[in-house]
Amino acid sequence: MVIIFDLVGTLFSLHRVEAAFRAASVPAELLPFWFARLLHVSMASTLAGRYTPFLVAGESALRQVLTYRDLPHDVVPEAMKAMQTLDPWDDARSSLVALRDAGHTLVALSNAHPEMLASLLGGARFSDLFATVLSSDEVRHCKPHPAPYRMALARMGAQPLGACMVAAHAWDVQGAAALGMWTVWISRVEKAWSFPGALPGLGIRSLKELPSAIASLV
Repeated sequence: MVIIFDLVGTLFSLHRVEAAFRAASVPAELLPFWFARLLHVSMASTLAGRYTPFLVAGESALRQVLTYRDLPHDVVPEAMKAMQTLDPWDDARSSLVALRDAGHTLVALSNAHPEMLASLLGGARFSDLFATVLSSDEVRHCKPHPAPYRMALARMGAQPLGACMVAAHAWDVQGAAALGMWTVWISRVEKAWSFPGALPGLGIRSLKELPSAIASLV
C-alpha cells in the first residue's frame, strides 16, 4: 500500500515553536490559536484562487495574532526558524521503519514548501524512508483541496483504495476521504474529532499504533 503522511503535527511536533514562544514571553496557549489562523489563511487563499505559501501564511497569521493580543512581534523570526527545525515525535522513526520493512511505500505530502520539507526530513534522518516528498506548492492549492492528494496518487500510480492518508488533522483526513482514500487520524494533537458524523476511517492515539492499524486494512 502507498501510505501518504502529513508532516507538521503528524510526524513532527510543534514543541520547538512553543519553546520559542516561551522564550519571548508569549503565552504558550497562543500556539494552537496561531496554527489555526495559519490554516485559515492558507485555506481561504486557496478557495479565493490566491495561493499563499505555508510559511508566508504562517508569518502573516502570527503577526495578526500577536497584534490582536497586544504583544510585540519579536518572536516572529525565531518562531519561523523553529518551524523549519521541528523535532519528530518520539515514535515516528520506529513506525516509519516498521511500515517500510512491511513492504509499504511511504510518501510525504505537506502544505509546507519543498525546502522546509527537506530541512525537516533531513534533520530527522527520515529522507531515506520515503519514496518521494511532495509539496502543495507544486499544484498551488493547499490541502484539503483535492489537487495535492490527486498529485500524490498520480505520482505513485495509485488508485484511492491503494493508498492511505495518515494525518493528525481532521481536515486532512476529510480531504483524503472525499477522494475515496483510506485514512488514519492520529488524535494526540486535536484530541476529539471535529467534524459532524463519524470518523471516516481509522482513529489511533499515536504513531506507535500505526503499523497495526495499517495491517488491519490490507
